[in-house]
Amino acid sequence: MEMKALTHSASGSSRNSICLMGGPGFGNLYTRACLESYCRHAGVHITDDIDVASAIWVSMCDPDDLPTLIEARRLANGRPVIMGGFESYFGMPYLAWADAVVVGEGWEFIQAWGGDPSEALNLPCVLTRGARTVRPSYTIPWSRLPLLKVPGNERYYMLGGKGCKGKCKFCATSWTQPHQHIPLGMMTRTVEFVESRPRGKLTVVSNDSGAVVESRVVNAQSVRVADYLLDPNRFKGTMLHFGVEGWTEDARRSMSKPLDDETVRQLFEVTARMKQKCELFFIANYPGFDVSHITHFAETVIPLDVANSPAVHVKLTYFDPCPHTPWEGEMLRPCFVDTEDVFRQLNSRNKRIRVFPTRSAGRA
Repeated sequence: MEMKALTHSASGSSRNSICLMGGPGFGNLYTRACLESYCRHAGVHITDDIDVASAIWVSMCDPDDLPTLIEARRLANGRPVIMGGFESYFGMPYLAWADAVVVGEGWEFIQAWGGDPSEALNLPCVLTRGARTVRPSYTIPWSRLPLLKVPGNERYYMLGGKGCKGKCKFCATSWTQPHQHIPLGMMTRTVEFVESRPRGKLTVVSNDSGAVVESRVVNAQSVRVADYLLDPNRFKGTMLHFGVEGWTEDARRSMSKPLDDETVRQLFEVTARMKQKCELFFIANYPGFDVSHITHFAETVIPLDVANSPAVHVKLTYFDPCPHTPWEGEMLRPCFVDTEDVFRQLNSRNKRIRVFPTRSAGRA
């Protein structure tokens, strides 16, 4: 398909006028704030009136957002539907509904669209039904990023980085995106601004908190276990998220996540001392998994603790092979993990532990 054929002029709109759509809560998400900032700097007009937009852009951050893309296709009425977001790295199936998929970061595409939509659609980062290859865009215009104030008492969000320093075999994040983070000077100035606000709190959006600077206002969230243990004072927050993933030392080694059992024990001990609530992510049904691994973890790894706080929330997800990762070709194996039984095993030894319900493998 000729890319120029995808451009469209809707009645009463300019050729650059677009309507932004996304999944539940998209209107209040940092993703929308970034897209709005990019469009403002690139001269792209955003309209909330879908009937006058010349194109519909859909941000797909998760497969659960698919109903939004389907709805955009229904409403398009001949106008181009262009998809972006993290799901763009797995864009081929979404071409059943989207005319084009912008793979990677959106800045280069948005900047080009502000000049000529046809040129934007012909960029190497744009995937279409006729294209067999695509080159993701990794350009992040750090100076164009917004500091988003969300509803509440002086709460702010700022993008801190993309990608990850690790290379776990199951994780698409580290295999689709190069590790990069905001310049230190920019993050420092942002922190200073939030510190000047009464009751200011800053959440740094990233995968490994590499850009986090120590401050009373910084609410660090996703943190690598090794980074946290090196300097626990640097990472504070309402809830810190850690990816442990494998239930045994051998399992973690097989997925290229070199956390030994002693390091996991230290994580429990240090978070207790720091009075830091945390959430630990684990995978069920990874290659080589057996439910006995959970029993091993309960009986030999977690330290005995009768205190109820600070809470340790355990979240399990079923293994789902992702494209572009070393484990993309691994087979799905029938498996069921009873989270109530997991809670009984873990909480009987450590009262800090709570276990979230797990989405079924079928739903995943």
